[in-house]
Amino acid sequence: IKAIIAKNQVTHFISVPALYRAIIGELAREEAASLKIITLAGDRLSPDLLEITRKKNRNIEISHELVIATADLYQDEKSEFDL
Repeated sequence: IKAIIAKNQVTHFISVPALYRAIIGELAREEAASLKIITLAGDRLSPDLLEITRKKNRNIEISHELVIATADLYQDEKSEFDL
């Protein structure tokens, strides 16, 4: 993934925070220069990950989307539609 970001000058990237942490940690500042918007979802976003990102590229905009789903909600929807 690191090589693809660098080679193709990727500008937008969507990931879970753990994968993004592994990737941004391996990118050189020059390789991270093309990144503009990072969307992270599925888990908490730690403040230190923001700091790591800022050290690589101060212009990256991070969008964090955390959606909570429960089995109860799924069960209610499932029974309503008789699946």
